[in-house]
Amino acid sequence: MRPVTANELRWLGEEADGQRDKDLALVWRDDKLALASAGEADFKNGFLDVRTDLEGDHGMRGGGVIEITYNGEALPVGNADAAFFTQSAVEKFVLPYYTRMKTPAEIQAIKNKLFANGIVVALHDPPSITRGIGQPRGPDDPKEFKALEFDEVAKKFRVREARPPEPLP
Repeated sequence: MRPVTANELRWLGEEADGQRDKDLALVWRDDKLALASAGEADFKNGFLDVRTDLEGDHGMRGGGVIEITYNGEALPVGNADAAFFTQSAVEKFVLPYYTRMKTPAEIQAIKNKLFANGIVVALHDPPSITRGIGQPRGPDDPKEFKALEFDEVAKKFRVREARPPEPLP
């Protein structure tokens, strides 16, 4: 069994915090420390119970829906629980959050992806995935709407197709 890094522990803490009011267990999966929820097969093999209770009067349980429209077209927001519409907002709230778990080079990579030409909004998906969505512009632009997702967990950049919005003025 390999040692667990502090960043891995911080990430698991973020994941547990994003799943409030759920029973979780710390397990080993494929030589990696992971959280299993009560419905998963390896939950019973957990060696440490984990739970983050809701606070206060249990408000803000989720279930609210974000709807974002750009040039008259709805943007696909999925299960996002936060949206950042300006570079200033990303620099104030998103980038400082990641400084606890990422290297300066990884932070710069996130910034480059979110500040790329055509990104309209940065979205946060629980437990801790930040992605940008927008309409790329440039010589290789296929003139169709694309939602760009930056998946922090897999560290992959994916493109998902959707309908084209109205052209920018």
